[in-house]
Amino acid sequence: HVFSILGPHLGHYYGEIVITFKQDIMFHPDANFSIHAGTVFCNESAHEIRPWVRNPGTLERRIEQFHNSKLHCSVQGFEHAAAAELVAVTGLDKKSMEVDLQAILQQWISVDSHLTFEAHLPQLIPLDYIECVYIPKNIFESLSSEAQQAARDAFKDSLMISLYECEEFDSDIELAEYLRHNYPKYVYEELCEAIKRRMANLDVSRGIVITVAASEFEEHVIIPISISQAYHLYYRDKTQSESGHQVTYIYWQAMNGDMMLTLANEKIITDEEQFDLRC
Repeated sequence: HVFSILGPHLGHYYGEIVITFKQDIMFHPDANFSIHAGTVFCNESAHEIRPWVRNPGTLERRIEQFHNSKLHCSVQGFEHAAAAELVAVTGLDKKSMEVDLQAILQQWISVDSHLTFEAHLPQLIPLDYIECVYIPKNIFESLSSEAQQAARDAFKDSLMISLYECEEFDSDIELAEYLRHNYPKYVYEELCEAIKRRMANLDVSRGIVITVAASEFEEHVIIPISISQAYHLYYRDKTQSESGHQVTYIYWQAMNGDMMLTLANEKIITDEEQFDLRC
């Protein structure tokens, strides 16, 4: 997997270039995220930060606990589980569940990145899954003219060359002090604005998004949830009976070794807005 942070990344010790991905990447079968980094589970810190999680005792069982804690965005209800964890961690010191987004963001910038959501992305990611690439002005200008042009050609409007320059920081710098500097403050504020925009236009997508190379039907891609499981999850919050008459639309296409399969709860009409459509 490619390790990343699901949310603003303030691990300055990893470098100055920040890449953000489109949320579609989290619907890939190989993508998932955990409440904390895997290393936190191994060194027992997870059970101090989240006292409601029982320490199983051995390293082997803690690793198993880490894998069992992973969430996948194709599974209905994942956001409720993640939100409950955020609220509980943020409200732990105050012993209160009255927590808003601002309090969560404040908690986020007060702890090390290993204590925030750790996303595990597919090993190979097409460039069109990249949403933005933030790079300091002096880092970009230090590249050769060929490398600069290659970056512009590859990322186009997604390449965000900051007006600010990066600076050297001590490895133990406090996050509050780190965010007073122009470049990290700029990137953090951009990411927070992106979060707010997404909250204002919530995407209720379900299912799987995947891009694979043609293999002449010789390779299989395993999805983390079966069609029957998806069916039962769909009805979990519904009032109608599962025994009632329902229609599932199946769109299937195969060409030159590529295959696309889409399941929908209603007929897809491409020139209309369908607010109840679930694929």
